[in-house]
Amino acid sequence: MLTAFNESADTLAYVTVTGVTAGHLIQVDQWWSWPAVPSPGQVEYVRDDFSQIPLGASKATGLVKLTEVDGYATVVPRPSAYGQNERARLIVVCYAGTGQTGCGWGRFNTPAGTWSQHTGVMPYTDYTPDPRGADLAQQIAQGQWRIVGRTRLRGQQAIKLAETPSGHFEGRPVFLWVSTTTYLPLRMIWGPATSYAVWTWDYLPPSKANLAHLRVPIPPGYPSSG
Repeated sequence: MLTAFNESADTLAYVTVTGVTAGHLIQVDQWWSWPAVPSPGQVEYVRDDFSQIPLGASKATGLVKLTEVDGYATVVPRPSAYGQNERARLIVVCYAGTGQTGCGWGRFNTPAGTWSQHTGVMPYTDYTPDPRGADLAQQIAQGQWRIVGRTRLRGQQAIKLAETPSGHFEGRPVFLWVSTTTYLPLRMIWGPATSYAVWTWDYLPPSKANLAHLRVPIPPGYPSSG
């Protein structure tokens, strides 16, 4: 398990989270993070694109619109220090036409139709795939997950698990698929049929083309607001 886990550490993670309520698409969050499994002391790079139903629009349309794009780079803290503040660089693009007046990230606010860049101390955000590897094995041993079976998912051998009432994800049922090769998560369906989220993880080689996804595009005509 440790060998497989280390071999996947330098990959680029591409994650998509799709939110559905009453059968309608409500929001889509997708991000790229590199390294996928960073070690303490490494620099971590993230781009996060968030889309949602425009404010005031009918949820029944299912038409989400790109709302905010964030670029985040920081040094990963020690495991015992997660939750602390770290020095980081943050780029925020706040899109106009979404019904919102601005995009906030902690104390940093970016008006709609502008972009901003900040460098300073801010709360550390952990984008590492979770649950995974030894953490997941411990949770299984503690009875938080039960193994449902084995299957093939997107061309990979996978283990399917179902969360038990002692698990920490609230809003059951929760189903999780993990790779039998890397023990990293591949897919998770979280929540009842009335309101649920679908998570998908892809792990890409750190090629020049793939790493280019980490760059935050600034829309033409958007002024800097900070």
